[in-house]
Amino acid sequence: MKNQEIVRKLRQISQNTNVNLPKSIDFEVLDGILRINLSDKGVCANMQSNESAFEGWALCLKAWLPDLIKKVLICWNPTSLKSDLLHYERFKYRVWKFIRTYDWAENGSLFNMDYYGENLKNWVINFPCDEADKEVQGDEAILERDYISNEKGNYDVIDQQLPVGVFNSVVSKASSVMPHGKSQIDIWALRGDTLHIFELKKPNNLMVGIISELMYYVNIMNDIKNRRIKYPQNAKQCEYRNFDILYNSLDSNKIHFIKGHFLAEKLHPLISPAVIALLNNSHIQKMEHIEYSYIAL
Repeated sequence: MKNQEIVRKLRQISQNTNVNLPKSIDFEVLDGILRINLSDKGVCANMQSNESAFEGWALCLKAWLPDLIKKVLICWNPTSLKSDLLHYERFKYRVWKFIRTYDWAENGSLFNMDYYGENLKNWVINFPCDEADKEVQGDEAILERDYISNEKGNYDVIDQQLPVGVFNSVVSKASSVMPHGKSQIDIWALRGDTLHIFELKKPNNLMVGIISELMYYVNIMNDIKNRRIKYPQNAKQCEYRNFDILYNSLDSNKIHFIKGHFLAEKLHPLISPAVIALLNNSHIQKMEHIEYSYIAL
């Protein structure tokens, strides 16, 4: 069963004739295994785009077709030339995290995932260098500010635009490991011993990729919480965007839980409660105290 037949099955089960799969990914279900074959372009695309968001598609298809899909293979060609090495590095990290998180997911390529055992310890992450621009008029920026203003009383601290660019040893353009310019968490908050991470989407942005994006941010912050990835020494002097409160909470091991939230008026029609339940159904995530939920704007 390939793309067109899978789409017919999804439309029948969901009773939604608008459901589609991205044409740039080859999906195949055979003998209980879903193969997700990503193109080179998809591997190096923005992680929230339909052609790259393998985490979202894997979770949605497995949740909607549980009788047909028992295992998922993430497949790509690791030997071909990649047009964007920073996006490719982020893609490999995402695959590594996904197959470690879910026992039903496997690496279907020839790339050796042991790579991360050695490399992670050298990674550092950037931090705010100024205050967030309060005059930006984009729809999502306005929604961010409104949500933060409305929710201030519900958290110890809540703020926006937390950078999550990854670098090798020092923060510099030359040492970039993953994309960093626009790689920022929309909204973050602290309440007690829990770090909350929000991925916000405006009403007309209904993409399965919201799953991939939020998972990436949660995994990065979890690796920082567990000191697998570190902040550089000069981060302790930063006070922009309430970062000093976050830094001190991480440095003193006060954060024990991370909750990732899909923050939107509505989600893609395939992101059902069953998909979010499957997203949370992981021994690794329970052990590391990670949980996901949907908050309706």
